[in-house]
Amino acid sequence: MASSIGERIRELRTTLRLTQDQFGNKIGVKNGVVSAWEKGSAPVPDGRVRIIRDEYNASIDWILKGEGEMFQESTEDPNAKRDAALEYALSLIRKLPAVERNDAVEFIRELVRRCDDDYVSALRKPSSKNAQSVVPEIVIASADDDFDEISDDDEEFDLEDDYDDDDD
Repeated sequence: MASSIGERIRELRTTLRLTQDQFGNKIGVKNGVVSAWEKGSAPVPDGRVRIIRDEYNASIDWILKGEGEMFQESTEDPNAKRDAALEYALSLIRKLPAVERNDAVEFIRELVRRCDDDYVSALRKPSSKNAQSVVPEIVIASADDDFDEISDDDEEFDLEDDYDDDDD
């Protein structure tokens, strides 16, 4: 059994028969970063561990501590990847200075609104000339509400914290 997190990441990657480049591309990092993790010369940020877990269905306990099985049982939650990515994005936004953080939140809110509008518009387009457009009664799951929790008073915005994610 691999003893360090880097060795476990290498074991996971080789079990999946992926190159460092292929592995890194799926989780949003360059192969040099994956190499540094595997060698133990760079820490693996918590947000990336969660993305590895979700992208490769790996057990978080196995990645972090080497305990249990390499792969977790399938999750029934279809939004798990979206939630993990959103959680990671929020953690990055929390590290920004207040002005930049507010600009980022407003940009993302506008992006979510546009995506939601595009989605509803696509549902309204009839599939054929004779077909009537029917928009089902749906609630569009939006990330917009997730950004309401961000405030200037939030203790998680402590800029004194070490921040290692800018390496990737």
